[in-house]
Amino acid sequence: MKIMVTGATGRLGGLILQLLAERIQPERHTGGVRTPTECDVAADVRTPLKRDVADVRSPQERLITDAQTPPGRHFAHAPTHPGQLIAGVRNPEQAARLLARGIEVRVADYDRPDTLPGGFCGINKLLLISSSHPDDGVRLEQHSRVIHAAQEAGVKHLLYTGFAFPRPGGKDVHSLTEQRIAESGMAYTFLRSGLYTDFVEVLGLWQAMASGELVTAPGEWRFNSVIREDLAQAMALVLAEDGHEGRSYELAAARTWGFTELAEVLSQHAGREVRHREDPAVQHWIYAFLAKINTGATSSDLEQLLGRQAVPLAESIKPFIRPPAELQER
Repeated sequence: MKIMVTGATGRLGGLILQLLAERIQPERHTGGVRTPTECDVAADVRTPLKRDVADVRSPQERLITDAQTPPGRHFAHAPTHPGQLIAGVRNPEQAARLLARGIEVRVADYDRPDTLPGGFCGINKLLLISSSHPDDGVRLEQHSRVIHAAQEAGVKHLLYTGFAFPRPGGKDVHSLTEQRIAESGMAYTFLRSGLYTDFVEVLGLWQAMASGELVTAPGEWRFNSVIREDLAQAMALVLAEDGHEGRSYELAAARTWGFTELAEVLSQHAGREVRHREDPAVQHWIYAFLAKINTGATSSDLEQLLGRQAVPLAESIKPFIRPPAELQER
């Protein structure tokens, strides 16, 4: 079984890569970065490892796109399975840490279509993590290149990380990408991420704790936010298992929270009361962004895949309630 992780600069993909390394016993790779220019399956065969007695799955080769970051925290110590982990990167100079861990690295660049068919060679299961390019037109073109190259390379099952609760008939980049994948003839799974809890970083949580007041723009705001570590664990489990073809998972929180609840949690961390106040004068791009997406819908999909509750709000905001750097230095 091979697992390939390509486009290895994204935080989410890197977490998935690390978690899969715990789940799958990788065949250690000692070579450098490869730049396959064509698909030669015979040249790409590795000596198989001894299979775990409990592992009755058929061998598979799997690819994850956009994946080089620090390790995840929440992946359960599930039974391991033999296999080979491969990372695809845009810039080989960023692959030193992966090579040091014995992970095979291939060049697979969304913006260099010639690197993709060879990069995907022999892969049965490909995880495409959506591009982070700021221009949605460019993102869709990048995704289309990956889809086409996956078809050319004979990928059987393509997984894609879009955004949770898309509007029916939507023309956004995620909906259009999913449409093209569904029309490709490959088996597919859509892993739709909820709002990242990271967005609270722009709300001034430390200042709210210091002043005793969390000030936000007016509105009936509710949030289905999740942390990347929970998403990565759920996605790694889906990738590591057989099945899931034709499924769409809404990987959002099972319960929403609002700014009043956030103020209550800040009070707990601060050891003093933090009140929430709405102010029409508050202007920030984040509110326009939040108004465009469905942040209030909920789903049990994430917790069902995890087999536990998602990390709660009080825990998930801890990285964002530290004092500003200039205060820490004083």
